[in-house]
Amino acid sequence: CPHPAPPSPNTNSTEPSLLLSGHFPLVCAASFALLFIPDEAKDSAIFGLFFSVIAVGLYKWGDLYTELYAGELQLSMKTNKLLIVSSISGVTLVFVSFVIAWLKLEFHFLLFGIAISGLLSALFFSYASRAFRTQGIFEPKEALRLGLPLGIAGAIGTLMSSTPQYFVAASYGPEMVGILAVVLYVFSLADLFGGAYSQAWIHKIKEHSTPYQQLKYSVTVGMFSSL
Repeated sequence: CPHPAPPSPNTNSTEPSLLLSGHFPLVCAASFALLFIPDEAKDSAIFGLFFSVIAVGLYKWGDLYTELYAGELQLSMKTNKLLIVSSISGVTLVFVSFVIAWLKLEFHFLLFGIAISGLLSALFFSYASRAFRTQGIFEPKEALRLGLPLGIAGAIGTLMSSTPQYFVAASYGPEMVGILAVVLYVFSLADLFGGAYSQAWIHKIKEHSTPYQQLKYSVTVGMFSSL
């Protein structure tokens, strides 16, 4: 007999959990930045550093909601709408950055614009997925249960993504951070295709009936992915 479908996530409990857990990685990132402030740094440099950390933290906070709503579109097989909304979000970020650069505003405005763009992206995805979202009664305990691991995961992700920039700036100079950013963008593009591939073979493995066949198929996929 077919296995029953797993229950859909209660978005009403997941959304508040992201609101609660988002504070944790933001505070961890700001605290981590304190370790890399040199003694001779000026007040303006310290302000710029913290403003950068907070702006990127807000962008990543919005990105958590974007992933939540994108998952709803994937579950509903609305991949065309997912592509359209993703394109709109990307164009919005580029447009905001272009306008700020064209007006020759200070770098702090660019960071603020990036943070706002990330939150706008979450709103775009929220609007696009509203008809497909699983609604339920808000459960505070469920929000806390979901929020703790999400907060820890967010803090680890923020730490891993920001740490190389600090070490590159300290060892090779601030100008090399820009080159690192380009490399990370290229890596993210490749990671999108890798993520889609890794999710696709998970469904394929269910066609194998025995644990040995599943293990053999997993090893084959792992070797091919590594190559």
